[in-house]
Amino acid sequence: MKPLSLPLLAAALAGSLSASSAFAAELLYFEAAKPSGCAVKAIAFPGKQERTLFSEKSCPAALIQPDPRVNRFFYVRQGRLWERTEDKVIDAGALPFKVTETSVFSLWWTRSTDTLSVAFLSSVPEADVIREGSEEERQVFVRFEGRKYKVEVPEGSPMMALLFDRKGGKWVRREAAATTLESEFALGLKALSGLQDKVSDGVNVNELRDRSACWSSDQLKCDGENPKLLKLLAKDGYGQMPLATGNLTFAIVFGDTAHASSPVYVCGDAACAQRTKLAGITEDQLSIARSGNFVVVAKEYSNDAPRVYDMATKALVWSAPKATSAVWLPD
Repeated sequence: MKPLSLPLLAAALAGSLSASSAFAAELLYFEAAKPSGCAVKAIAFPGKQERTLFSEKSCPAALIQPDPRVNRFFYVRQGRLWERTEDKVIDAGALPFKVTETSVFSLWWTRSTDTLSVAFLSSVPEADVIREGSEEERQVFVRFEGRKYKVEVPEGSPMMALLFDRKGGKWVRREAAATTLESEFALGLKALSGLQDKVSDGVNVNELRDRSACWSSDQLKCDGENPKLLKLLAKDGYGQMPLATGNLTFAIVFGDTAHASSPVYVCGDAACAQRTKLAGITEDQLSIARSGNFVVVAKEYSNDAPRVYDMATKALVWSAPKATSAVWLPD
């Protein structure tokens, strides 16, 4: 596979830097092109100037947030890892697991050590699930590569959570843990001690961490104690993201983990007595991220179908129902 327009990449990314400095926020996303192919685009707010940075033969499945300071980022396409630096694209080889449309995995790059880390869930054949004890005192274990791993929370579907590091061109497995999915009590990737508050999936670039009341980013204040807000949102809890004035308040729902959910309000006060509901948000699992005075709301895990809202006017200023993997470019 040879990506298109490689000679233009350095100039395009340099243009991204100069353009982004002139605007409050700039969003990068993928958009399928007809009849085939995928364009990598950037759109700057508030003016909504849009540019195509480069093209690929098909849209990547996941993206690690671009770092324009070194013109470098990673993405996953067709089950393989790709690295772009300046005007070069490197096929970094297959991931140490099979990517599907429903894969649950995380990727992050640590600049200080130049290490790429990948965490993912691997299904377990029923023959490798061991259940011991009575129903009231049930213990569940998973047999994996000759070892027996205890599932700490037995509710849900047994899985293996695996963590790999890639450095010097080689994948090295750092951690393996038995876990569960599809349960109110499921651990999922949280079973990995080495996850260290990194992304919950490969495309939500906020460094998410699990607090007591919600699944949140470093921009987010979580609070589940205000009964008026709980009644207003009528779900399992709520999260609040501070804005220049007021905050963004949204519902929390619990499943395998806690998820940001609709409805989403811009509130002028902590109790949300003065509020404006953001239009067009109905999903139960959301990715929410702020850059400057703008907030992007998209589908959780995939960051697909992004919508951008201006917090000054509370209005929807841009949406792209067919766009995928939308992330804010760093300031």
